[in-house]
Amino acid sequence: MSLAAWAEDWLRTVDDRVAWLVREGGADGVVPPLGDGAGLVLLWAWARPRFVRRPAGGVPGELPVWYGDPRAWTPRWWDDETIWLCDAVIAWFATELLSALPGAVWATGHDELEPQRYLHEGQPVVRRLDGGEVHPWTLVANLAGRVWTGTAADTDLLRVWHYSAGMA
Repeated sequence: MSLAAWAEDWLRTVDDRVAWLVREGGADGVVPPLGDGAGLVLLWAWARPRFVRRPAGGVPGELPVWYGDPRAWTPRWWDDETIWLCDAVIAWFATELLSALPGAVWATGHDELEPQRYLHEGQPVVRRLDGGEVHPWTLVANLAGRVWTGTAADTDLLRVWHYSAGMA
């Protein structure tokens, strides 16, 4: 099973995305991933108010490499800066998860029995030692939906991280 065409390019730039996020939010307490989930509440509290809806008729500009893949999250309703912010949050979240879980690695999502039905087939996932796969795009997409509906909380990202790490 090979990665989606965009995945290798994205994986090469994960550290750059995390560094950008820390530079942008550092004055407000955003810290590098430490592997203990400690920075997740501050990160999400800092990021959520920066989500901006795309103006009616707005046309996307240059966006992350995964944008537009029908298997990936394509949030047309958020403006470009918000999509780039989500991209960096995805990278930060995954880096935090990889740091926290001994033996966890980036892998290619795959289902031996029904690959055509597996939502994350061919996409980058964090694979835990127990074989569980975590797809950071889906998790951040769900949380972004909560921002859209006004139901998001500062602790959402930490809650999802605990669940993904098998600590819930």
